Amino acid sequence: MILDYQEPELKAIGFILPNKKSSLPLSAYAVPVDRVEDVTGLDFFYLLEDGQEEGLEAEAIIGVWGN
Repeated sequence: MILDYQEPELKAIGFILPNKKSSLPLSAYAVPVDRVEDVTGLDFFYLLEDGQEEGLEAEAIIGVWGN
């Protein structure tokens, strides 16, 4: 789980990796934070304001993270 909480572009992303060897890039395992929360039963960014939390956790957009 990664949270970039610095302006101008707040963003978050989660990853779910299988417990086995893989040659796929990390980006293949990118998922929205909401998905990781569903799987684990944990609320990772509960200290954020609800509107911000919902927006950040809803999508996993690899392109905004650069190279």
